[in-house]
Amino acid sequence: MDNSRQTVLLVEDDSVIRKLVKMYLEHMGLLVVEAADGRSALRLLAEMAPDLACLDLVLPESSGYEVCEFIRSSPALRDIPILVMSGRALPEDRAHAVEIGASAYLIKPFTRAEFTNQVDMLLRSSAARQVSSQMGIRQQVPHQVPDVPAQASFFSYRQIRNYFGYAAGALRHHKLLSAVVFSLVALGTVASLLVLPKTYFVESRIWAQRTQPLPSLGNSRANRSNADPPTRTAEETILRRDNLVGLIKQTDLLADWKISYFPVPWLKERLVSLIRGRTTEEDKVSALAAILENQLWVNAGESTVTIGITWPDPTRAYRLADVAQQNFLEARYALEISRITESISILEGHANNARDSIETTVDEIRSAREARGGKPPAAPKVRPNHEQVDRELARVAVRLNAKRREIADVEDFRQRRLADLRAQLAEKASLYGPSHSSVLNLWQSIHALSSDSALLSSLKKDEQELLSDYQKRGGNLADIAADAAPRLPLDTVRVRREASQPSDDHSLDYAKQRLGIAVSKYDTLQERIDGAKIELDTARAAFKQRYAVIKPPQMPKKPLTPTAPLAIGFIAALLLAFVAAVASELRAARIVQSWQVEHHLSLPVLAQVRKP
Repeated sequence: MDNSRQTVLLVEDDSVIRKLVKMYLEHMGLLVVEAADGRSALRLLAEMAPDLACLDLVLPESSGYEVCEFIRSSPALRDIPILVMSGRALPEDRAHAVEIGASAYLIKPFTRAEFTNQVDMLLRSSAARQVSSQMGIRQQVPHQVPDVPAQASFFSYRQIRNYFGYAAGALRHHKLLSAVVFSLVALGTVASLLVLPKTYFVESRIWAQRTQPLPSLGNSRANRSNADPPTRTAEETILRRDNLVGLIKQTDLLADWKISYFPVPWLKERLVSLIRGRTTEEDKVSALAAILENQLWVNAGESTVTIGITWPDPTRAYRLADVAQQNFLEARYALEISRITESISILEGHANNARDSIETTVDEIRSAREARGGKPPAAPKVRPNHEQVDRELARVAVRLNAKRREIADVEDFRQRRLADLRAQLAEKASLYGPSHSSVLNLWQSIHALSSDSALLSSLKKDEQELLSDYQKRGGNLADIAADAAPRLPLDTVRVRREASQPSDDHSLDYAKQRLGIAVSKYDTLQERIDGAKIELDTARAAFKQRYAVIKPPQMPKKPLTPTAPLAIGFIAALLLAFVAAVASELRAARIVQSWQVEHHLSLPVLAQVRKP
């Protein structure tokens, strides 16, 4: 296009910017008429009709808004394109400029390329409107279709609207292709869900009360303030590594090695076995423990413990949840009871020491009396010298005794649980057939309790280690035999009566004083032992009320519905259908919308003629 005779009115109060823009326009071959304020611009417009007006909004004397309104209100000037150059970048300023007649809007500072592109586009559109006016084609008013500013973000609202319209048109033009792609992906998603192994979910919920204080074992006020929350360590107890290994052995997961595995870990194990050789039992246990750690979860609230598991086999899922629940109850029982049994063992050790001291002192008093009466003193009984006895050996003996008590308590708890399950089994078997799910579930629970749990195995292992340590320190196994008859309590009334007999020998006063102190200490220890045993019986009886299974595990009847993969698959089907339609439209390279003409050819669309 020949622009040699085209005139541009440049209105800018900043002399530096005015000179720079004038240079841009002159290099384009345009004739530039300058104005430094709005009043001068209005005077020039009254004398001439330029091909383009480039003006700032903030001008002295008369603003750029008034100049725009003057141009649009004048019949001779209203078709002149107006390029606004302003430092105001707010959307409200741009919208207001478009409302009063601006054809384009450039935000300062702008580059030479941005400015020259806008000027060239506006001059072309002006020439095209003159041609269309001569041909009688209805044209669009320039200020009603504002151009996209050069400084706007890459994805403006108008562009986004255009692109979405193009995509919607692509879907309309390629309905069959979109439907085929969507159907194939959706069918593939459903088929994959049918082919992939199913998973089953089992959940158990336990209600737990806070442990009550034990006033016979210490300061009841301190115990009341520091009562142990029963759900505090539930997750650590159930998901501990040795407990998971015990869970694997109790449920015989290794017997069904392949079906117990999930597809991806099983494939990984097969590949590793091909490289390293045959998989050992230890490797299988380690792999299953890692899977259990991911699939078994525990949610511990303030008064409830929820145990859940997802597993590819329904029977194994039920057994795992049931055994995990039993192991948790067993661990809590052992923890609560062991505190009392350990205290009883310690108190009994101190009571035995006090008793030996009493008997030694009584023997001394008797020997002194017999010697004073002229009778030959009886041979002194051999009693242990507690100062010479290895204190560590005594501590080991106390710990061993406490560990045996704890094992006996856990085994008693398991036997009572087995008795309850057998009673439930007899009741269910009389109502239902042997193949009923409730009967089978009870059989599996009884079978799981028949083998040692991880806790019981750990306790027995600790017992053997303490027994070995006791022997290494020179202890006599007969003194701590598990089947040894318990030592009868000392008759302190008889001892006090014997010690209180009158005597003229004042040398026995000190021995009698020591005897009285030892007897008082022994009586105090025996009272504490009796109180602790009452607490032990109370704790055993109250455990069933403090811990109640409010939601026992049930055999799952149907697998989980994978809603998330299904939703993801259908979303992917929609997206792929959308992409396929758009790709096919782009491949055809057809221009079907007016914005494509403006975008690709940099020409404004003046009118659209619909085919009759």
